[in-house]
Amino acid sequence: MGYEEEDLSGIEVVGKNGIDISLVSEYSKNILRQIAKNSNYTRVVISSTARTPRRQAEVMYNNIVNKGMQEQRRTYKQPGQRVLDVYETQKKASKNKDEIIQAMTNKINELGASSVSTHCADFNVVNVVDIPHSSLGKNKEKFKNEAIKLLSKINVLDENNCYHIVIHQQN
Repeated sequence: MGYEEEDLSGIEVVGKNGIDISLVSEYSKNILRQIAKNSNYTRVVISSTARTPRRQAEVMYNNIVNKGMQEQRRTYKQPGQRVLDVYETQKKASKNKDEIIQAMTNKINELGASSVSTHCADFNVVNVVDIPHSSLGKNKEKFKNEAIKLLSKINVLDENNCYHIVIHQQN
């Protein structure tokens, strides 16, 4: 990738509100540092990374409640659409939050968690991080463009007010 020769020590990679980012590899952190350096940032804030199926269901539930079903329908491909269908079915059946999240978790497990979200993929193979737009300010497009240059467009998604970045690990 060409970032190894550069001094990236002045660029910080942190978890938002103290979230655990220990599963994010040093390789991935260095890629994020390079993107930050190329776009004139000294700090990269990660709001989410590896997730269990349960945590994925919770995130999907909260995003439906906070951002609306239409936004989530635009965000997820077919396996995720089926999890969103479960939410709608459970909601119509007047199930409570915990029951809905459990039903969504069951569907995620049935479909295969990594097919629903790359956040659930094996972190030894791929690291996925969300970088909130709010942490990047008005120059967020520069960060996105630098990420695309380094990782390609298919690995940088703009969804739910963050950049969802997929970094395949070196074997």
